[in-house]
Amino acid sequence: MSKPNSENEKPAENEDRLEQDTLSNSLTENSESSQVAKLPEPLESLLPEEVKEVMPTSIKKDIAVALSLGGRRSASPLLDLSGKVEPSHITQFLENDAAQDERSFRDSQITKRYMLVYVLIFCALFVFVTVFLVDRNVSIYSDLLKIVLGFAGGFGSGLGYKNLKDGNKKG
Repeated sequence: MSKPNSENEKPAENEDRLEQDTLSNSLTENSESSQVAKLPEPLESLLPEEVKEVMPTSIKKDIAVALSLGGRRSASPLLDLSGKVEPSHITQFLENDAAQDERSFRDSQITKRYMLVYVLIFCALFVFVTVFLVDRNVSIYSDLLKIVLGFAGGFGSGLGYKNLKDGNKKG
């Protein structure tokens, strides 16, 4: 059997004790034996007496609980890193960002070239089929043209719908 790790248990015990202390300090008994909420020490000294007298007990309890739970949050890892950032790190980040922009531009240029090649191939195929089938059989050509236009219309409307949905998500 393994021995329980006492180092891991201590923070949990301390957190439980802190919560109990805060809650017990926020509630005190008065002579009428009803519970009256007492504000935590930092707020007790900051607020004027008129505000403390008028403030409902439930709000005082909520403030005490919120402050006790707020102290439990650990520091953000970003705060630890902010002191370690140097000008050389910022320069390297900006250089990497510029290189990424250049790669994105090159990728978009290549994509446009491929799209142009696809359109040219489609136009050449269309011209070939038109010249070849119009003389031979007009009915097959008209059926083929209807099918191609149907696919093109479906593709265009689907692409337009997708762009519309993407535009609504952004704006």
